[in-house]
Amino acid sequence: MRDATPNSSGGCFPSSTSEVTLETIAEVRGEKISLSREILRELKNVGKGAQIIVHGVGLSIGSHEGWSPTYFRLLDEFLDQIDIAWHSEHLAYTKVDGEHLGIMLAMPKTEEALDMI
Repeated sequence: MRDATPNSSGGCFPSSTSEVTLETIAEVRGEKISLSREILRELKNVGKGAQIIVHGVGLSIGSHEGWSPTYFRLLDEFLDQIDIAWHSEHLAYTKVDGEHLGIMLAMPKTEEALDMI
């Protein structure tokens, strides 16, 4: 790993690190949500000189209806094209009854929620 330097949040990342959130590089093409081809090309170039980290918020691990298949498809599409250092995901939920909340919420601290994950 490259030299780590403190970042603005007080954590440490390698000095040449780029963080990517799939939700911010996705676009709608017809009836399908896909990753931006232009941004993927740029990230391939960035990856030559920096480690790429994928940090997600859209998997919705805590959703009672299950994880997002669209997010998994986007993640697979991304990983097929870009070499990453690691992937992390929030342990939260972003949708209820199929509706996206527009915000990420913490999971309840219950046995049922624990069983679900």
